[in-house]
Amino acid sequence: MTGTLKDLMTERADEASPPHVDLDAIIRAGDSRVRRRRVAVGAGATAVAASVALGLPAVLNSPSPDQSRSVQPAAAEFAERQVTYALGSTIHYGDQQIDVSPAQKITTFVQTDDGFVFTDASGAIFFTSGAEVEKIGFSGQPYGRQLAADDSGSYVAWVDTSARPAAEFVVYDTTSRSEVVRTSEGNTPTTEQTGEFELPMVRAVDGSYAYWHSSEGITAWDLSTDTASVIAPQANYHWLHDVAAGQLARMTADTQRTVVSDDPAATEPVFDGAFANLSPSATYVYTDVDDELKVFDVQTGQERTPEHPGYPFVGLTEWLDDDTFVAVGIKAGNQESDPLDLLTCSISSEECTVTVPEVGRVNDLTLPIGETLGD
Repeated sequence: MTGTLKDLMTERADEASPPHVDLDAIIRAGDSRVRRRRVAVGAGATAVAASVALGLPAVLNSPSPDQSRSVQPAAAEFAERQVTYALGSTIHYGDQQIDVSPAQKITTFVQTDDGFVFTDASGAIFFTSGAEVEKIGFSGQPYGRQLAADDSGSYVAWVDTSARPAAEFVVYDTTSRSEVVRTSEGNTPTTEQTGEFELPMVRAVDGSYAYWHSSEGITAWDLSTDTASVIAPQANYHWLHDVAAGQLARMTADTQRTVVSDDPAATEPVFDGAFANLSPSATYVYTDVDDELKVFDVQTGQERTPEHPGYPFVGLTEWLDDDTFVAVGIKAGNQESDPLDLLTCSISSEECTVTVPEVGRVNDLTLPIGETLGD
């Protein structure tokens, strides 16, 4: 699963007033601007051939940005979720740094139990296990979610926009290092698309299901049977926010609230907030209510939002477990040129603490949400 931080920050930009950071200027590629754009899907590069090993990334130990770093053995597995972000061609995973050069600057990325899948500016998709970098695919997705992965497991999904006659959805298994799904089912041929809301886009991966938006609506693809079900015909890609433990977090008819249920037609339980992200077991749902972080217990409806004093805006980047999440925080009075902080928030302790101060500026920082933050 991936977060809705890009949507949240864009929405925050629409409402923000000085002296807060001018997110409208730095995230003008966000989904709320999409309606003003005409997108030609599939322009650009040709399909990627077989996987190619590019090199051996250095895995480094870095307790803090200003301390000396020593080379450490590459981690064999990445099942544990730690505070993670990327700057340039380096992925920061806990106290490790994984340099994926000579690949270009990381533009989007997600984590699987085996490592990290990332894109560069050309649209090429790579996988790194910490021991090597392999080119595994291509996506010329012009905006929105480019990569989707679960909170655990080995599946990652994207859209191959170079495929013809129609774009193809791809699900890749980072354990077997192979594609398990490649299909254009439900997609209008690229040359016949008439609007941006026909754009194919991956939305989530949950266990053995992948969810995406095709020309027909929101589709759930069963990876165990290789069959598809259109769960929301004619819905646009904003309809589905997240999926965890079989529970769908999706928008209501008025688009201002979120329903969490395994039934796509359910009308309750409903929570305030136009965006949503579920904890790994769907115990909690994170939403944005009037540009303010809210966390609710899905079963009881009780609000369980951790305190985050000094940060008028906090946006979730990843769940570390069912109680703890990482968030990017914008301080009161932040200017556009000021770096952001990463916070670790605990629902049980009811507080957020600064984990990585001044981690980076929006246009330099990449978070494991499968989307870009800046232009």
